[in-house]
Amino acid sequence: MATIDKVFFYALPAQDLASIQEDHAQLLRHLEHIRETCSYIESHANCEHCSREKHASCKGRLHSLLIYGVEIAEEHFIHEEAVLLDGLKPETRTARFLSHLAAHEAILKKLEMVNTMSAELDKNVSTAEAYRNLYYQTSVILNEHERLFDRPSIRRAKEKARRRGVVKPLHS
Repeated sequence: MATIDKVFFYALPAQDLASIQEDHAQLLRHLEHIRETCSYIESHANCEHCSREKHASCKGRLHSLLIYGVEIAEEHFIHEEAVLLDGLKPETRTARFLSHLAAHEAILKKLEMVNTMSAELDKNVSTAEAYRNLYYQTSVILNEHERLFDRPSIRRAKEKARRRGVVKPLHS
């Protein structure tokens, strides 16, 4: 799917745009938490080098991270959709906009599949492999959505707001 041509975040008030961006930051913090939890997420090593306590902690945290990731994604999508549907005129709800909404449902299904795969890896291979799968697959899913939908829309909305004098330029 091509990047959005017509931007639907244009019409949103600055505080709504900021709240959507905070949701995105929360998703990124969740990914970072997954990455920081497992000592071997960036290598091919497994849990044999961890103490029993560390391994038990990672195993226990994995389950909660699986549940939490889907929960915050779902909450974000509900919030973003409510903000967009409330803030947009019906004529701005283009096919691409509707594709964006449909992508949210597809992402939740993908995240559930990643969770199932990660739980199976934890059970049959290693907890470290489960963390690697969870981190990398979730990153790919969320980054792809951001690249196709959110980043271009938010960037253009900020540019429009900046031209109106509502938002200061970002230095990133």
